[in-house]
Amino acid sequence: MEGVFDIDVILEESEDTTFYSYVYKVVKGPRYRLGMDLYYGANVTNRRELSYMTVKEDFYTERSLDETLYNFITSNSFVGVKIDTFLDKDKKQVHRLIKLQEDKRGFYDFGLGYNTQEDLILDLSVGLKNLFGVGLTTTLNYKLTGKRETYGLNFEDPFLFTRKLWFKSSLFKDHREHKSYSLGTEGFALSLGYRITRWSSIGPVFSITNNRFLGSSATISKYGLFLLREYKDDIFNPKRIQYNNLSFFKAYGDFSYNKLELSTFYLIPIGSNLNLSFKVAGGTAQGKVPIFDRYFLGGFRDLRGYSFEEIGQPNGGKSFVFSRLELEIPLKGSIVMIPFYDIGGVEPSNSLPKDIKHSFGFGAGVRTPIGPARVDLAFPGEKDFLKKFKLYLSVGYIY
Repeated sequence: MEGVFDIDVILEESEDTTFYSYVYKVVKGPRYRLGMDLYYGANVTNRRELSYMTVKEDFYTERSLDETLYNFITSNSFVGVKIDTFLDKDKKQVHRLIKLQEDKRGFYDFGLGYNTQEDLILDLSVGLKNLFGVGLTTTLNYKLTGKRETYGLNFEDPFLFTRKLWFKSSLFKDHREHKSYSLGTEGFALSLGYRITRWSSIGPVFSITNNRFLGSSATISKYGLFLLREYKDDIFNPKRIQYNNLSFFKAYGDFSYNKLELSTFYLIPIGSNLNLSFKVAGGTAQGKVPIFDRYFLGGFRDLRGYSFEEIGQPNGGKSFVFSRLELEIPLKGSIVMIPFYDIGGVEPSNSLPKDIKHSFGFGAGVRTPIGPARVDLAFPGEKDFLKKFKLYLSVGYIY
């Protein structure tokens, strides 16, 4: 797939016939063997890094082939991957020819969007990937919305010295506008994951931040553990999605507290173009919790019948529960209607919420590969709800 290709065309004519001769000259790219696998076309990526992405089994299986292909695609190092298998019946061995076309090392992204809660969204990124012949990627990112401005320098490697390990780190400066306060944060964050399976990871998290809010500042260090499962049946155009995240962390410094959170989201096809999605989430905190780590609900991400962070005012809560149910119904072509129901609550203490709110409504939109581009009309579960409606515009599935 990688190499230099030249074509010569030779024209010969006789009295009654014209002959065209095409001569193809191919100078092959790198080609080398690792065990039973033959790699062709990887020009920059280190061979050791390729071996991390390749799943090796004592016996050939479709599962290992599929997982190898998935690893190469999600590494973000390649724009083309193809795997051919060849059977040696005498030796009872399966050989793999892995063809790779490496992506350019430098990249940039520009995004412009809108949603009702954050208004206009500007997202700019420039970066380098496949640094030092391994999968390390560095990205300089700037994001501006109606409620947030963020600068970030990010480093990540999906295959850190083995296909079992990945890491993400970030140096950042962030400013966010909340309903009852403004928050300025700068610091460092690190996550290290160990793949239990292709879709599931467990690992530690660590961060150090300086936070400015309500005329004061606080330096906080956090360490904790997460358990994550992220599944999509198709990387580019998923029909089935599963997202489960369980996390615990302990904070110390100017504030000392613990937090435990659970979030799960499922998108399930239940008929011909008919999709059901639901989310369940909850969290609790113990100790002296600052307002920026307390819980609020309201807005297009959760209780859509209420304004942004309306539930939990003015000081937020130490526990919350939330659930959302949606049905994606096809109307004509890619146009869909989406009735939904939200329920949840926030509690000032770390006990289960007692004041449970709910909202309902419906959306209409157009299906895209990243989820529906939609307009939602939401109502709170209160008297005179028709006069208190909220309107939202968004794109994609919200985990």
